[in-house]
Amino acid sequence: MIRLLQAASNPLLLAEALTADDLWLADTEDAPSELPEDEKALSLNAKSDLAAALRQYAKTRTSPAKVRFIEEACRKLVAEGHKVVIWTVFLGNVRYLENVLADLKPLSITGSVPLQEGDENCEEELSREQRVQLFKQNPDRRVLIANMGACSESISLHKTSQHALYLERSFNAAQFVQSLDRIHRQGMPAGTTANFIIPSIPCAIERVLNRRLMERQRLLYALLDDPMPVVGFDDADHSGVFDVDEYHSIDEVFAEVLHEIRRDAKGSR
Repeated sequence: MIRLLQAASNPLLLAEALTADDLWLADTEDAPSELPEDEKALSLNAKSDLAAALRQYAKTRTSPAKVRFIEEACRKLVAEGHKVVIWTVFLGNVRYLENVLADLKPLSITGSVPLQEGDENCEEELSREQRVQLFKQNPDRRVLIANMGACSESISLHKTSQHALYLERSFNAAQFVQSLDRIHRQGMPAGTTANFIIPSIPCAIERVLNRRLMERQRLLYALLDDPMPVVGFDDADHSGVFDVDEYHSIDEVFAEVLHEIRRDAKGSR
C-alpha cells in the first residue's frame, strides 16, 4: 500500500529503501531496530518491466505530475505574496521539493531536524522551532515543506499562512486532521480563510485513500461535535474510472482496475 502511494506521487521513490518513518512505525513499539534495505528498494538495474520503465522515466528527467502541480501552485501563491505550507509524507519527496524550489529558499521540517536549539551559525542545523520562527518572521522565507509525522502537531501557523498544499497523504487520519489545524484555528487574521489544495491522480490507491480519510474525519468531527467541514478531493471528478463503493475489498478494486487497463490497452492497438 505504501509503495502504491509512492508511485502515485513520485514513481522514482520505488527505487529508494523505505525507512521506519516511511512505514509510519518510528514512534511505535512495533518499529524494527533495523530495516532490510536491500529488500525494500527496487534496483533500477533489475531485469523486470517495472525497473525498465523506471530507468526510462529517470532518463527523461520528467517531473512527476503531482510534484509539478504543487511546484506551480506554490510559485503562483508566493508570487502573490503568500506564505505556503507544503505537506508531504515521504522523506524522498521532501528532498525532491527542496531541490525544485531551491530558488525560493524553502525551510523543511522532518524527523531528522532536531527539536532542541541548533547551532545559530549553521542554518542546516536549525531546530524545528527555529525554522518555524524563520518561516513566520522572515519575509524572504515563504515556503515551509513539512513532513506530517514531524510537524502536524503543536505548531501554530494560522497567523502567518492561509495556504496549505498536499503533495500526498497517508491513511493516518489523525495526522491529516492535525495538519489542517496548523493554519485553521481561532486567532486567524480577520477576513482570512484557510485554503487547502489536494491534487489527485485518477487511480485506485488515491480514491481509496481519499474515501477512508473523509470517512474518518466525519466520525471524528461527529464525536467532537466539531463544525469543521470534511476536507478531501471530490472523487466525482474521477467518475468513469471505477466506483469504489461497488467493491468489498481493496484487492477487488485493484483487480478491476487492472482488468480495465488491459482492456483499454488492447483496444488502443
